[in-house]
Amino acid sequence: MSGLKRDALSTKHYCNVAIPHTRLHELTYEFDREHFPELAPGACVQVRLRGKKVKGLVLEVLSRSPVPKTLSVEKLIEPRLVPDQLLHLLRWVGAYYFGRMGEVLGLALPRGICGYGLRRSRVVPAAATRPAPFVPLPAVSDLRSLPFGFQPSFAVYVQTNCGTREEVVTGFVAAGLERGTVILLMPESDTEAWADRLRSRIGIEPVRYHGVQSVSDRKQTWRALRSAEHSVIIGVRSAVFSPVSDLAGVVVLDEHDNVFKEERHPRFNARDVAIARCRLADCPVLLSDPSPSAETWLNLRNGQYRGTEHPAAARRPATVAALEGAPEVLPDTLVVDMRRHRDDVLSPLLANALKDAGSAGESAVLYINRRGLSRYVACRDCGSPLVCPDCAVSLVLYSGGDLRCRYCGKTGAAPDACPLCGGLDFRLKAPGIEMAAREVAQLLPDAKVAAVMTESERQPSTEPGSVIVGTRALLGIRWPARVGVVAALAVDSDLCVPDFRARERTFQVLSVLSRRAAEHGATLVLQTSRPDDPAVRSAVAGDAAGFLDQELKQREELGFPPYRRLVLVELMVQSGTGASQRGEWLCRRLGGVQGVEALGPVPVRGKTNTVQVMVKVTRNIRLDRLVSLRQIEADGVRAKVDVDPLETV
Repeated sequence: MSGLKRDALSTKHYCNVAIPHTRLHELTYEFDREHFPELAPGACVQVRLRGKKVKGLVLEVLSRSPVPKTLSVEKLIEPRLVPDQLLHLLRWVGAYYFGRMGEVLGLALPRGICGYGLRRSRVVPAAATRPAPFVPLPAVSDLRSLPFGFQPSFAVYVQTNCGTREEVVTGFVAAGLERGTVILLMPESDTEAWADRLRSRIGIEPVRYHGVQSVSDRKQTWRALRSAEHSVIIGVRSAVFSPVSDLAGVVVLDEHDNVFKEERHPRFNARDVAIARCRLADCPVLLSDPSPSAETWLNLRNGQYRGTEHPAAARRPATVAALEGAPEVLPDTLVVDMRRHRDDVLSPLLANALKDAGSAGESAVLYINRRGLSRYVACRDCGSPLVCPDCAVSLVLYSGGDLRCRYCGKTGAAPDACPLCGGLDFRLKAPGIEMAAREVAQLLPDAKVAAVMTESERQPSTEPGSVIVGTRALLGIRWPARVGVVAALAVDSDLCVPDFRARERTFQVLSVLSRRAAEHGATLVLQTSRPDDPAVRSAVAGDAAGFLDQELKQREELGFPPYRRLVLVELMVQSGTGASQRGEWLCRRLGGVQGVEALGPVPVRGKTNTVQVMVKVTRNIRLDRLVSLRQIEADGVRAKVDVDPLETV
């Protein structure tokens, strides 16, 4: 039905339409209610964009147009394509994360679901991706006795004990399935294992919905989920946008993991989007993480979130209830003070442990941060990096010998002596993964040494006696069956990263290494010049509560998350000084607002004509209500806005 010809006496209506997979904001079109009686928010329509026919999603219907001239809606493709609740969530994501709605829909909808620029792809029969039929479930009481009863209304539960994780998660899923659909978000490497657990314990085949699927598979799965009932959906990020209308709960496993932070724009955090969606659906969220983030820990401590490990958790202090249960099994751990082995990549103790493991036919897993060549400056006598006096993050060494803070932009010359101990011996670089792999190959010439940089790389050899050297990607791949040694070669490379979360990230990585070493019965070796750092001591002791409480005190003093929200605004131009000028304008615009602090603009290393502004706001303020993306991008400036960033380097 064409919407181009209209009766002069008809009443015009208007609608805002977003074109998926474009960098456009919503556009306004007109339509006649008589011709399109079913046109409503969530409908897919055909419109004209730059002379071409495209599909778009209706976001809202208006009685008046905000612009003087409008084109007409040409065709109603599919009414109610996106459920109201999901549409509300998508609009929230666009507003909170400074996203253009075309970009938001591009992340949330598979290409071809009301898509712009549909690519032809292999057609997969619907039966191949349709969720398995619902299997009658055992009553929750038939499962092993649960430690906590989950209420059907909105609440955020936090589960931190490894020993009860499977029981709590499967109990949450089983209880949710009695009311509707449950979504599980987790790192990609965990999906197969959890699918097996849910299949064996609950008797249902989970539906996998994630970005690794082909275009046609995602499209078929999306449509199947829209009409399915009582399903279990497993994914990483995009699964949080599953088009279900009967959402009964969401589980987020290892909620601190960076994998939940979208790298494309808008840079949403799937954990936070899951909480927002469950609030809209009035259903519970379960965050299961043995090493929870500081944000989650503060909400747990303040009583905004609830613990799960004790029947009386609702009536007890959250930090106590959350950590009760069977004590965590810890491996034999050796901490090596590398100040005694300043020029060694492998300490004598670790070298001997690797030789012993190889002689016994056991493998080894060695972790080292890929950013080991970061240009921080550390004292070789006390192991401490040079830090910004205002932001307490490591200073970065730039060409010419100047030190600069990546946050506030403060610069200065490198001192002649360490301000803490007076030492004169500074280290400018730490060993990288290639250097470590060479050292191991020289030490164990008969061993098969593999370097792992990303999880997408081919699975390394798991034959007996092999040595795997890698970054955090090690935590998401399959390890050899017999591992005798697990080691962090340069803990300082994590601790000295110029990021206020450096200590928290270090603790989380070391905690995961500790748990994996304990599972294999392996010895854990930690090489560091800072053996007394709280992150190291707490990881060795398995003391998450003690570490997080201490970390929160420092964050509160410095005004960093979770006590304030953080927004990074990167401004860029093709040439000239427009980026710096726009950054100065933004700082002036926000500087006079109570509860807002704007730092910068600071040049972005490695990018020409690009600056960064860091904005701190109190927890009750949303930056999108103070300034819009259109305002930031005035005068030909392009902007990338990262709200609640997990990495600031």
